[in-house]
Amino acid sequence: KPFYAPFFNSFFPDLILVSLLQKSPDLYKKIALYVLFLFATLSFLIFVFLAYNYLIEFNGINFFFSKLKLTETILWLFILSNLIFYIYYYRNDTYSIERINSSVFNYQSLSVVNRYFAPIHFAVYMLAIIYILKKKVIFFKYLIVFSVLFGSLHFAYLFSVYHPLNRNFNMNIVNTPEGSYFDMTQIGNLIRKEKTNFETYFISDVEYREENYRQIKPHAFAAAQGVIMLSSNAKLQPFKQGQSVLLSIQSDKVSELSNFWIPLYQGKVYDLYKYQANAE
Repeated sequence: KPFYAPFFNSFFPDLILVSLLQKSPDLYKKIALYVLFLFATLSFLIFVFLAYNYLIEFNGINFFFSKLKLTETILWLFILSNLIFYIYYYRNDTYSIERINSSVFNYQSLSVVNRYFAPIHFAVYMLAIIYILKKKVIFFKYLIVFSVLFGSLHFAYLFSVYHPLNRNFNMNIVNTPEGSYFDMTQIGNLIRKEKTNFETYFISDVEYREENYRQIKPHAFAAAQGVIMLSSNAKLQPFKQGQSVLLSIQSDKVSELSNFWIPLYQGKVYDLYKYQANAE
């Protein structure tokens, strides 16, 4: 289930670990299911340790609202309300073998689910700190230490890959396919320039593919310029003077265009074309 390891993710995000394993696709496909099972097992153990330290002194209903336990009770309410919601929301959803082995599993599934577990992550981390300070629980002490070490190593890795100031450089890395963000910024600039001289219409013929799922696409840059959006099935005819129709398309689909479209920009991933009714 998508909520298979929320307590493990509070300390060691599975998205990061799966992304690391996916750098060796053959190895990942062999061990992916076992790795997720390990994450789920560790998540259950963390939950058991948290519940044990919360309930070990239970002596009646007033226990939950005593001054010494009220903070813990509030944090547990965060955990349980968030968890119950996701158990209900994803009750009919599962991670199939095909889905787990997909090259886009991390950002189509893991990143989508995990970001909404923030209340659990916050509450679990706070409870772990409380049990370290109040009860000197060694298990949580080592858990916090290793999670901080893990986070530090991940930060060091990110610092080595991403530029601290160059946003365009970083966006080209995180937006797939590689080079698509540069294409889109160039297309956005051309649309803005076109709009200063013409009443501009825009058609997006960019397909939703596995590699660009949940990624920014050219129509977002066109919408930001406030142009008039047309359907990809719109029937075009000669436009009046002062009007312009632009089309964004994947570079590998350009051969499908008629001669009525002339190129304004040809990029690595996305192209931009302008409609000319009198083209031959």
